Amino acid sequence: MWRRTDEWLRSGDRTINMRGLDGALVFLCPDVIGGPDLMPSDERMVEEDADYVAASNAACRDPWPRTRARKQGTAAYFTSEGGGYHLADDVDPDNEYGVERDHGGLLTGEETGVGIETIRQLNVCVTVKAFDKAPPLRLRGWQEVAEVGVTSRSGRLMVPALGPGGEEGAGRTLPNVAIKGPGHYRVRVYARADEAAVTMLPAEWHLIVVYPGRSKKEVVHRSRG
Repeated sequence: MWRRTDEWLRSGDRTINMRGLDGALVFLCPDVIGGPDLMPSDERMVEEDADYVAASNAACRDPWPRTRARKQGTAAYFTSEGGGYHLADDVDPDNEYGVERDHGGLLTGEETGVGIETIRQLNVCVTVKAFDKAPPLRLRGWQEVAEVGVTSRSGRLMVPALGPGGEEGAGRTLPNVAIKGPGHYRVRVYARADEAAVTMLPAEWHLIVVYPGRSKKEVVHRSRG
């Protein structure tokens, strides 16, 4: 429930249908909405939160369904204020607090992680695919496409998962895409969004393609600006 309220407040769009948000708004203005008699129970909040995560995951689809990878997975990613997320070696001490983003483009490459910007600065559908070698570059239908190099010291490259009671992370655990273990990888990210969509579910889609490669060079294949 709080996720829907947070998304509505962050969107800046007050035309969104408010049906279903009354219970969440009890916490913001109990005297107006109805007071303690309408306060939802902890169990109800947990149940509705789980339903929202499940519905968001179900709304996300693989944008390359015919291109099978060694490892792959799709989930809704719930962002914090300002949007964005990262793919990183999640046990490397350098990434204890995530990966910083410079907000100057789709990707920010660090030694052991990649910061990824969102277009709408809201929740997003994320698909990860790990290949043994670079797949063909496909630009059609995407607004932004870029790639950069990253190193995994531990043999892990992960998108963070949403923990119990957490506010940011993937709605289900996505696979470790460092398929060759410790070493160097290329990370290519495709992004598109329906910027006119009015919905509580993700209206932005990202495809993250990972494959072994030593180059650290950042390449922008397509940019909105």
